[in-house]
Amino acid sequence: MARPISQENQNKWALQPEQKVFLAVLLLVLVVFYCTIHRSFFLPSHDDLSNPSRTPNPFVVEIDGTLLSPAIHTFPTQVGITEVLLKAGISRQMIPSEDSVPPLRNGTRIVLSQSHEGLDIRIESMDAAKKILYALPLDLNGVEADELTLIPGIGPTLAKRIVGYRDAKGRFNGLEELLNISGIGRKKVRSLRRYLFVENGLLPNP
Repeated sequence: MARPISQENQNKWALQPEQKVFLAVLLLVLVVFYCTIHRSFFLPSHDDLSNPSRTPNPFVVEIDGTLLSPAIHTFPTQVGITEVLLKAGISRQMIPSEDSVPPLRNGTRIVLSQSHEGLDIRIESMDAAKKILYALPLDLNGVEADELTLIPGIGPTLAKRIVGYRDAKGRFNGLEELLNISGIGRKKVRSLRRYLFVENGLLPNP
């Protein structure tokens, strides 16, 4: 038969109020430390973020032509032709005024050559494969079927359906119109938001 614990032994192991407070504070510190070390576990993943603009894409410009070696330059924000050409190695004396060149867009390709008048500049759009590589979306109203197949989840058959629908309607007014195409549901449209956009169109609700 077990011997009963005496009152003296119970008092021996009983915690004093200040000891209880100390243990509570210690426990709180340990919890905060654990959450700090493992904070990535508690944060939402990139795919769960409702606002993809929280991690904006860089401003990407490609330089090509006969004057310089082909190169792709990235900037943290939108820039003008002067800043791009200076970074590419063109002297300031050769660079035309900003007003003489259309505003650059993300994914612009600048083709440079020498003419009798000076520097000849041609503004184009980067190749679709390069845009996808730099996480730049493609315009749904300008992309071709073979370029659509570069996007994960779009095969040749679905790409032809998308282009066929666009040809029949004239243009897409928003990404939500993709739902009218066989083989595309809301889940598919959500996955395509990072790869496609519609100029002056509305993105579909997630």
